[in-house]
Amino acid sequence: QSTWGEAFGSMLLSRIRFSNALSLKVASPAFFLNHVAQRYSDTQRIVMEYVDNSIDAAEVMFERETNQYSRPISIDLWVDRANKSLKIRDNCTGMDVSQLTRIVQNVGDSQKRGQSFLNGQFGFGVHAFRAAANRLTVRTSTSSGQHLSLSLLRSQSDDIEPPQLIESSLETDVGTGTEFQLSSFENTWLDGLDTDKIALEIEQHFDRILSRSGLKVTVHDAALQRQRVCQPFDYESVDGFELSRTLQLKNSEPISVLIKLASHSVAGRQVCIFANGRRICEMAQLRSYLRQSPFRGYIWNNPQLIGYIEVGRALQPVITRDELVRTAARDTAYKLFAKEIEPELKKLVDQVNRAKFDQNMNKLQNVLGKCFQNTLRAQRVKPKVEELDALDSKFQAKPAVESSTSSSESESSSESDKKEPETKPKKEETPPTNVIHFVNSITDPQGSALRAIVVGDSIHINMSHPDFVSRTSFSREGKPVFTERLCSYLSYVVGAMHMNHLVKRFSDEQGVKSAIDGMLDTTAGLELRLRKQIKDLTEPSPDQIN
Repeated sequence: QSTWGEAFGSMLLSRIRFSNALSLKVASPAFFLNHVAQRYSDTQRIVMEYVDNSIDAAEVMFERETNQYSRPISIDLWVDRANKSLKIRDNCTGMDVSQLTRIVQNVGDSQKRGQSFLNGQFGFGVHAFRAAANRLTVRTSTSSGQHLSLSLLRSQSDDIEPPQLIESSLETDVGTGTEFQLSSFENTWLDGLDTDKIALEIEQHFDRILSRSGLKVTVHDAALQRQRVCQPFDYESVDGFELSRTLQLKNSEPISVLIKLASHSVAGRQVCIFANGRRICEMAQLRSYLRQSPFRGYIWNNPQLIGYIEVGRALQPVITRDELVRTAARDTAYKLFAKEIEPELKKLVDQVNRAKFDQNMNKLQNVLGKCFQNTLRAQRVKPKVEELDALDSKFQAKPAVESSTSSSESESSSESDKKEPETKPKKEETPPTNVIHFVNSITDPQGSALRAIVVGDSIHINMSHPDFVSRTSFSREGKPVFTERLCSYLSYVVGAMHMNHLVKRFSDEQGVKSAIDGMLDTTAGLELRLRKQIKDLTEPSPDQIN
């Protein structure tokens, strides 16, 4: 009896719980969707959703074995900035009443979910217009002869008219297809309604898909009556070192990696991560990965590094398709990137950056040398450094053997000199240190690093000294950045080496004082000239050196 009572009570309790179960309700779906759409940051990204829908519609005609479509697929976009509108039309199979109703009404219930050959998974893409435009109009034609139209306002949640039959079919080569028209764009989004910007975004976003045979995507400018056919990027045409890998995750399809360190910068082709042929973002902007990347921007910000990482269906994008969903598979993939890809890329980037460093340091070396010579030349004509001019005359070598003369000859010579004074032209003396060299290492006998040394008439500066290294930074391209801190450091090092060279030549107090004064003048003058050259050190021209 007690057992029956317990069972009855349990059943009654479960019914009570069932009757009190809660369901999610959205008071204003339009308000909610409009806020979700605000995740789109630019017009081009919104347009990609509708181009993507056309590409998905064409998948039923794509033959993966041959990488081509069974018939020509065309996707055309018309940009009409004057009328604040954009139209996307394809020549695919079109949609019937139930399909057209479903994509508008059933948000988050995509029929594409789970189909590995389709990209749409969220059932939200058709609502992307809500971020920038006020109205979406869809027209579609099928092979059965149905021609439908549906219009949706951004503010609408209720009272949306169902698809309407229309008489005219879409103007496509096969009579079937779908057209999306986004109209009444807000003024703040009009900058993105640009033919070239949209075409470039398509080329970058669908880079892996545009190479398919039989696909043609064209962007038309309504005002200028011109068009641009989107082209895939040819990685093979770029010279450089190539890294090709296939990474295998457990119980998942492989991840394909093709990265090339080009011999020159390639704008807009930095390494991107793709999912099923669609770009997610540049690796340099994939924040979820950069947090655990060993070398981060040092590698991924390099403009010579181009290529892609295609994750297929191994990893999933978030709803706005600009990041990857956090899963165990993503964590495993990121570890493989860090372990198997980045170390090899770093070796290549190190080689290129070393060459750039040497090249730009040679330029700095030449600029520093000319500034130093001009500083010394300027000092020699200043009245306040007459002592240095007098000091310079002591640099002249004395004769090894003096000629001997008799006292009478000496007196005769003296009298002759008095009668006909002989004036000798003053010989301008070359400064004892007038050449600058950057070297990789300078140490004393105990192995300690020295900042610089004087060798003959040259000053050798140690680029590996901690004080030099700490004042050297690098640009995104791997080039050294010449800052005022580095200029000040070099000025004082050169000035000190020059003074040290002068002091060694003289033991008298006046000579040492003059050498110290000369060092201060040299340092101040050299730093002033280098500061003027900071902006031009990367590409200095001879007439800019003063």
